[in-house]
Amino acid sequence: MSKKKKAAEPVIASPVVEAAPEQQHVAESPAGSLWSIYGFRVQAIVLGLVEFIFYCNTFSNDWAYDDMLVIIQNEYVHQGIAGIPKIFNADAFESYSKSQNEGTNQLTAGRYRPLSMVTFAVEQQLLGIDHTDFSDTSKAGTKLAFKKQKEKLSHDMHFRHVVNVLLFVLSVIVLLYFLRKVVLPGMPLGAFLAALIFTVHPIHTEVVANV
Repeated sequence: MSKKKKAAEPVIASPVVEAAPEQQHVAESPAGSLWSIYGFRVQAIVLGLVEFIFYCNTFSNDWAYDDMLVIIQNEYVHQGIAGIPKIFNADAFESYSKSQNEGTNQLTAGRYRPLSMVTFAVEQQLLGIDHTDFSDTSKAGTKLAFKKQKEKLSHDMHFRHVVNVLLFVLSVIVLLYFLRKVVLPGMPLGAFLAALIFTVHPIHTEVVANV
């Protein structure tokens, strides 16, 4: 009697799970996942170093015209932390307008920029509130008082420029994270190049060079 052949059972192939492009790059990188050029950490460090090299020459800068409006002749900023409530409840140039004895702000349109001015007030608190003595109303006394005040303001501006560059570094790192997670997911090099162009683009020179 012939034996019936037992039908071979079908072999079910296990599904092949392909790694995401970013994971593939990390796996293929000889440096490993921690220090791969595709990793967020390395890209953030490189961007920070590039920006520092490009903008560290601003540390010796003094103040520019716009800085006078919001820092040099802004009473709310010079009050440090105590002036923050006034900053949140006023136009950016209100204090400057008062210092010029203007009844109302002569600059058209309102300018409400509390967050940047709050950073100026916090910096002033760290640098020390200006307590220049103007009690001597003689010409020589007033001239000396203004000289001391100007020297302190100029010295303080160097510190403010350093803080400004560091804040821009933080902004670029946040931009890199946003590009990697939202705009260009799975394209770490594309996100890095976009952030790098943003960092070195000349259009940002004035933003960083001015406080």
